[in-house]
Amino acid sequence: MAKKNLDLEKFDFRDLSESADSPNALKGYITPIIEKAYMAFRNKEENKRIIEFSEFYKEKIEELKYRSNIQYTLSIAKNRNTNDTIIAKVKWPYKIKGEYRKYGYISVFIASTTKFPKGLKDPNLKYFAEDKIYQYINKNAPIELLDASGNPYQI
Repeated sequence: MAKKNLDLEKFDFRDLSESADSPNALKGYITPIIEKAYMAFRNKEENKRIIEFSEFYKEKIEELKYRSNIQYTLSIAKNRNTNDTIIAKVKWPYKIKGEYRKYGYISVFIASTTKFPKGLKDPNLKYFAEDKIYQYINKNAPIELLDASGNPYQI
């Protein structure tokens, strides 16, 4: 294939239209050119900061939405010497205590069954558990944001 006059900085790939006639041309010629332009764009210092900032906030918005609807299951852990306890298995795919969990779940102690004698069927348990989970998450995974200069802070 003849070398085309492409402006990679402007992402002007119109001259490639004649070369897009086969899967081999896409794989061996067109894709590498577009990938090279994209990586050059991403690696420019002024673009790199904006892209990282954008990706950070995209992920953070997903996390904030998830915080308002945390997925969990409650179970009772049998204890030999003390009262049984109610534990929440919380799906948490974000950082907690500064790191990601291997399996994306955390266990949160909710209460003893003496507080909820009806166990998992207690009508007040759901609200109590959600509050305990939210408190645990906020304590161990505070909301971390970035200002426009890229400096982190917590709210």
